[in-house]
Amino acid sequence: MALGQLPAGSYRSGDQGHDQDSGGLFGMAGRLVGQAARTGYGLARRLPGAETAERELHRLERAALTELGKRIDDVTDPYLAALRRPSFAGGDGWNGSGGGQRGDGLPVSSAEAAGELQPLRAAMAELLERSISYGPEQAREYCYAIVLRQLAPDEARMLSALSDGSPFPVVHIAERSGVGGTGRYLLRNASSLGKAAGVTLPDEVPHYISRLCALDLAELTEESVSLQTQYEILLAEEQVRVAQEAAKRPKVMRNTLRISTFGTRFWQACDPTAQPGASWSRTVPVPGSGA
Repeated sequence: MALGQLPAGSYRSGDQGHDQDSGGLFGMAGRLVGQAARTGYGLARRLPGAETAERELHRLERAALTELGKRIDDVTDPYLAALRRPSFAGGDGWNGSGGGQRGDGLPVSSAEAAGELQPLRAAMAELLERSISYGPEQAREYCYAIVLRQLAPDEARMLSALSDGSPFPVVHIAERSGVGGTGRYLLRNASSLGKAAGVTLPDEVPHYISRLCALDLAELTEESVSLQTQYEILLAEEQVRVAQEAAKRPKVMRNTLRISTFGTRFWQACDPTAQPGASWSRTVPVPGSGA
């Protein structure tokens, strides 16, 4: 999959035709996945020079993902979009001096016209302009793209595991205070979700869960009676045992982790399995991996 085959007409900040790419940002991502699947390892390993072909596939996939990352930046970073305006580069994209109108008919201040608008103010102006020009679908895609660019690969796997509504146990270990309250935390958000998702960095699962909750993609609810056995298994995990042993008077708190309402909408928009020809599968747990 060469870069020349990437979809044309993709989103670019400052362009007037934000919706020219019929598939949108996530449609493009799905197409990249599908193309990789159709030209992937199954074919390469049956051909002479399989290792060379496999390395080439990896190279092309990395190049495609780099390009996709640049396009996401273009969609979601108003600061970069403002700096790329022709006025900042000495071009003629904005109307001359002394105010007037831009090429899109919107009014422009004399500072903007002279290319003197400070970058932070220009970025805010970019956002305000988009708030006027975007329809519901563009606004929704922009919102989800901002969240998507913040996710680590392991976090994406964990969200995929949560996407079918399955609950997962979460425990926190803290010092018990002198009056029976809660003192300092030694461990937050330990969970078996990492093992179920087959993450690469199992020690970082508590951090991943904190981030998923901070992004409102997942939420912690009360302890679930149906997960009692899973809580006991989780308490026997090394990371949790070490935290308990480090506390003079350990206090264990239990929660249940689920995908949030926003997380559900986000996953429905980004789910690569909904793209025809996609190669991603949620059936990824590897025995003995995760935490």
